[in-house]
Amino acid sequence: MRDPVVVAVHRGGDLSRDDHEKLMQWAISCFERVLVHYGEELDETIRPAIVVAEGRCEGSYTTGEAICASRSVHAHVGGISCPVAQAGAREVGHGVATAHMADHCMGDV
Repeated sequence: MRDPVVVAVHRGGDLSRDDHEKLMQWAISCFERVLVHYGEELDETIRPAIVVAEGRCEGSYTTGEAICASRSVHAHVGGISCPVAQAGAREVGHGVATAHMADHCMGDV
């Protein structure tokens, strides 16, 4: 069972819209720190996911678009051979997925 602390109020949990946005911003700051170690140029899957994550905080993208971006990144990870680059890509995938479920920012859901 999910912790109500990370479940949005409109879904019956305790997480306010403002706090959910703060978790999104925190997730973005986390993957920005990790991406300096990515070791490759950000490709056509990862870069748009970053744009969606940042835009979601501003209300420019829907949760559904964030879910699609996250799934694209996670599917893309299998084609990355460098373990460090894989970890960076996964971080972006979990970060953008935070728009859907706040506990994705912890990377274990």
